[in-house]
Amino acid sequence: MQTDNFILRFKLDDVNFALSLDSVTRIVRAVDVTPIPNAGTKILGVINIHSDIHPVYDLRKKLGFSPRDVEIEDHFIVTKTKEMAPVVQVDKVLDVINISNSNFADMNVDYYRNKEIKGVVQLEDGLTLIYDLETFLSQEEINSLQESLEN
Repeated sequence: MQTDNFILRFKLDDVNFALSLDSVTRIVRAVDVTPIPNAGTKILGVINIHSDIHPVYDLRKKLGFSPRDVEIEDHFIVTKTKEMAPVVQVDKVLDVINISNSNFADMNVDYYRNKEIKGVVQLEDGLTLIYDLETFLSQEEINSLQESLEN
């Protein structure tokens, strides 16, 4: 039985990434981020979307890309996990596509240690790494953020 595997593709530098569409709430243009003290180096701060405060994570730093300031052309992807509703900054949102199971390759192999990337799919414009949002934050990062927001 074929199931639908819709993903939202985005770019960081020249690398294509994707999230399961089930974990995406909305996409917004970049806005000013309010920094929060002692929130951790991977947390840019918080933003207000329709009276809801969302933490913004520096996906570039988390994945080892060169840091850069938020630019007006950037996109924020508002997501949802079991723990919270984090926002990730990306260079550009590309598209939403449905991938077939035959195009998907699982990244669950011994030599690959980054459990945040759950798979890869070969598309016409190259490889796209599928990011597992549920493993995005360690428990230590979640605790640090919650403490920062409470203070």
